[in-house]
Amino acid sequence: MALNLGSFGEAFVDIRANLATLDRDLKMVSSRISKGLITSGRRMGQIGRQLTMGLLVPIAGIGGVAVRNFGQFDAAMTESLAIMGNVSTALRRDMAGAARQMAKETSFSAKEAAESFFFLASAGLDAVASIKTLPVVARFAQAGNFNMALATDLLTDAQSALGKTIRTDAIANMKEMIRVSDTLVKANTLANATVQQFSESLTNRAGAAMRQLNIDIEEGVAVLATWADQGLKGQIAGEQFNIVTRDLQRAARDNVEQFKKMNVQVFDAAGGLRNLADIVADLEALLGPMSIKQQGLTLSVLGFQERSVQAIRSLLGFSGAIRGYEKALRSAGGITEEVANKQLEGFNKKMGLTLSRLNDVAISLGQLLAPVVLQFARFMEAKVIPALERGIASFRSMDQKTVSIVGKLALLAVAFGPVLIVVGLLGQALGFVVSGLGFFVRGLIGSIGFLVKFGNKIVKVLAMVATGLMRMVAFFLSGPGLII
Repeated sequence: MALNLGSFGEAFVDIRANLATLDRDLKMVSSRISKGLITSGRRMGQIGRQLTMGLLVPIAGIGGVAVRNFGQFDAAMTESLAIMGNVSTALRRDMAGAARQMAKETSFSAKEAAESFFFLASAGLDAVASIKTLPVVARFAQAGNFNMALATDLLTDAQSALGKTIRTDAIANMKEMIRVSDTLVKANTLANATVQQFSESLTNRAGAAMRQLNIDIEEGVAVLATWADQGLKGQIAGEQFNIVTRDLQRAARDNVEQFKKMNVQVFDAAGGLRNLADIVADLEALLGPMSIKQQGLTLSVLGFQERSVQAIRSLLGFSGAIRGYEKALRSAGGITEEVANKQLEGFNKKMGLTLSRLNDVAISLGQLLAPVVLQFARFMEAKVIPALERGIASFRSMDQKTVSIVGKLALLAVAFGPVLIVVGLLGQALGFVVSGLGFFVRGLIGSIGFLVKFGNKIVKVLAMVATGLMRMVAFFLSGPGLII
């Protein structure tokens, strides 16, 4: 079989053409891969940034807020419990639950509710009594429009001044506190004074005078309400109440005949103080027809001191108002809760309740995260901080040359930061690498093409030589006398 060198040469020509096509296709593919990887790298980087800003940062922020809110609440609870003695874990949990529940039902935060436990404990209430009275204080604060700390202080002080604190029975004590709260809030709705001003009147001698003379809170506050309508309120009203009640009983004891003669009765048959509205009515009947001068002389004859005369005169003509106020105050049950609920009808208060619920969720989340944070803090305290302290101590003991070397290493570490950033762009860099590989492959294909061209020329030369030789052989074989 004859060797067809021409076909062999044509094969080389086809190989070269195919390599040229392959080179072109590889250029296109490598370009697309390069562009695709670069674009993908950029997109992935953008997605990473979006995930970080849109997901990781908010999650970290929520976790930080949750831990902070729980820390504030826990600190308030710890400070309040510190003066209560030994409180069991279960009771502490109940107290925390009560404080958080108040935040869901009133306009006050769980932290504020927890702080009020301190004032309840300062008033002598134990943990159980504090849990029972906390809702009363919260509603009182909301109805009176002041903060929980002040509300606790005012309400417990007023109750104590009246002698209505019952330390041996949490339920009975809560009922007495509700009565005090309802009376003060109702007085605020009737007369021209705030809940706080009525509370301050009670804590500034008026409450003590009522306790000593066995005057009901409704009766005493009715007198305070009468003065409030005349602009006399707060601590001054409390002081004036004390002066009037003290001088009434002193003068009646020292001037029995004069009081009997003028038909003014201060004490009842049992020796107790009569209702203040009735005593004022007797004085009105006696002094009403008199001139101002005669009134002053008559009160002097009855034994009233100059400082109490003006206060007594301010009540003349108001016995009916005192009775009306007292009657209204005795039907004040539930008024604190009613007013407190009305306070929540405004937009801001409703939004406050929503925020309180969110805050409660944050406290729950923070409670879960707190052990992890504490564990990390213990790790830092046990491992990292001592290592840093040792490092600083060692650094201080180094000579100047060593310090210089360490400083240069630190600068090198700082300079290495951009390298890490470059590594972070690996997706984009990979695209450029592929692009470079494309150039390399194309160069290799070009070299192969050159070899193909060179080989083709060699094949042509060999084909010509082979053809000449075959013709010579054929000539000799076909010559005369040659036998095959």
